[in-house]
Amino acid sequence: QICGWNADATWVRLEGTLVEDSRLEAKEAMLQAVPILQKMYRVDDGVFTVFYLDQAKAWHCTMTGEPVPFTA
Repeated sequence: QICGWNADATWVRLEGTLVEDSRLEAKEAMLQAVPILQKMYRVDDGVFTVFYLDQAKAWHCTMTGEPVPFTA
């Protein structure tokens, strides 16, 4: 589970199973989507790894109300 907090006292809660995606296509796509990573990593460097959340669920939460689920 991962949570991210905003200054307005709201947060996002993520839940799921972290899965490593070792396919070269996934690494290439990530390097293209976030070009600054290309200065630090290569698809075949043995260090760069891509992950995804399987069976992911997410909620927008506040201190005053019930969590609201995000839907796709």
